[in-house]
Amino acid sequence: MATSVPPSAGFPVTVSMLPPLERFVTELQDIWDSHRLTNAGPKVQAFESALRDRLGTSHCLTFCNGGAALLAGIAALKLEGEVVTTPFTFPGTTHCLALNRLTPVFADVDPVTYNLDPAAIEAAITPRASAILAVHVFGNPCDVEAIEEIACRRGLKVIYDGAHAFGVRVRGKNLADYGDVQMFSFNATKLLTTGEGGCLVYKDATLEDDLRRLRRWGMLEEGDVTMPGANAMLSEIHAALGICNLEQLEEERRQRQQVVAAYREHLAGLRGVELPSEPSEVEPALTYFVVRITPEFGCSRDALLQRLRDQGVLARRYFYPLCSRLPCYSHLPGAEPGATPQAVRIAEEVISLPLYGGLGSAGAEQVCQIIATAQADR
Repeated sequence: MATSVPPSAGFPVTVSMLPPLERFVTELQDIWDSHRLTNAGPKVQAFESALRDRLGTSHCLTFCNGGAALLAGIAALKLEGEVVTTPFTFPGTTHCLALNRLTPVFADVDPVTYNLDPAAIEAAITPRASAILAVHVFGNPCDVEAIEEIACRRGLKVIYDGAHAFGVRVRGKNLADYGDVQMFSFNATKLLTTGEGGCLVYKDATLEDDLRRLRRWGMLEEGDVTMPGANAMLSEIHAALGICNLEQLEEERRQRQQVVAAYREHLAGLRGVELPSEPSEVEPALTYFVVRITPEFGCSRDALLQRLRDQGVLARRYFYPLCSRLPCYSHLPGAEPGATPQAVRIAEEVISLPLYGGLGSAGAEQVCQIIATAQADR
């Protein structure tokens, strides 16, 4: 289990979950004995099997990172034209569309969930649209029923960037059940980590050959090249770490739930601090704890961020700036000034506080005390 970080070292925004070293060594021994390091070896196959069981899906392939998985998933759908998406996301989401020669069309987001607003999606669809790419921002599930109804009615594919949302359930149903393709990330900042890695869940079994080719230089077997591809395979060592971390995932979740409870207790009622929604029908991601610092707080989000960092709390703005304000995307539909007012305001107010099991309730309370003192000093 990840160890706590002493206050003298400060509080990072996250600490990667790691298994006991001796447990990891037992997995490594198999790799050393086999000399098999890559090319979908036994550890990758075992990890993919465990992921399918965990996510309740029949189709799941691992990749070297979440971005590679999303790139391949979009490519396998063979889309053209425009894709309606969110400006409030990590730039990698938008890059995956651009690298597939698709035109992102930005739509505004819901002020509570920070996810794409279904009404804004509907308004952004043109005859050139071929898909919707929605993001479960901070692990908060999108309005999947509304999005899939729109897609079905308008003849569009649905792609989900679930980088933050591994294991999230809505009304007992896993988020992996939704969308034509959906990516989950296992980056070091995520709850379940392989160091670097990701997976793609897909419904259509006929996509599998193309996805396997896309992650291995366009081939299924040596010399069998039928399409362009890349080297996007997860290594055996990364898969071994994933196998170990799956075993302790629930304990890390339990510890993070205690941290979240402490944040909610100590920040409740603090003027100008808007806590994340907590819908009863959602089993949460516990990947990030993000609050909004509204004008009522008395100082800006950025001023509070500097105050926290000065005292060793490495909180961060997330996501900032909006993708629609990046020079490479500011010319696109939906990037015009005033087009996405909710996203603009959210990007200026959100702050991601430290969240990891080893922080503990006491660590969360210290963070909250700094926030409360910052307000009192105004």
